[in-house]
This record gives sequence, C-alpha cells and structure tokens, in this order.
Amino acid sequence: RLSLTRSNKSRKSSGQGFVGSILSGWGVGSETQGPITKMQLLMSYVEGLEQCVSVADAMARGSDIHIVAALKYMDAVRRLHGVESEQTRFAEGLCSRAHAARYGVMKGAEEQQLLARLISARRRQLLGISLARKMSVLAWEESSVRG
Repeated sequence: RLSLTRSNKSRKSSGQGFVGSILSGWGVGSETQGPITKMQLLMSYVEGLEQCVSVADAMARGSDIHIVAALKYMDAVRRLHGVESEQTRFAEGLCSRAHAARYGVMKGAEEQQLLARLISARRRQLLGISLARKMSVLAWEESSVRG
C-alpha cells in the first residue's frame, strides 16, 4: 500500500529521499534489494507509460496524449530492451496504431518512411517543449536571485 505521508524520521533513518521512500513502498530499492538503480527507475517508468498508453488508447484514441504517450513508451522500451527486442517491436506497433488512429491507416511502401517522419517531428516538438520549460525555469531562478 502506498503512503504519501511525509515522515522525515523514517526517511532519514533509512537514508532514502522522498522518491526513494515511495518506490520502496512498491518494492523497488528496499533494504533487501539495495539502493535504487537507474534501470529500476526506467522499468517503473516503462510500466507507467504502458498503462498511460492503454488508458489513452481506450479513452482518447488518436489524441495528442495518446500519440505522445506511445512515442515516449517506444523510446523508453528501446532504451530498456534494445532496438531489436520483441518488446520494442510491440511498442513500435502501439506507436503505429496511435498514429494510424489519428492520421488514418497508411498503405504502400511509403508507410514506414511517413511514420518515421511523423515520429521524428513529434520528437522534435517534445524536445522543443522540454527545452522551453527548462529555459523558463532558469529565467525564473535568475529573476528571483536578482529580485
């Protein structure tokens, strides 16, 4: 059972931060397993994204959130399992399904090229949003230091 109470005693005594205490509640990084690794965090991220994709597929097929979640899921699965894995092929199928729901089913030899261009454009868009968010935070920090 997940508890979001902020008990500083238990975290300080176990040497975990807030995120570590939440993940240890799920069995990730508990005392028997040792500290949380990047691989464990990536596995949790992939599981969460998979759930997001399935919910978006059921509730808002073809929406922006469905496409973005499917793309992020595909990229995370590639990092976790490698490019040639069966899990990556499954994630690519989910991403293709999300794009097909939005733009229609593509037939012919250009299907893979068009899908690759759509995914590349979406990645550039997400990167731009991420960079803009980081620059906004930096600008806010700079103005708060001066002010």
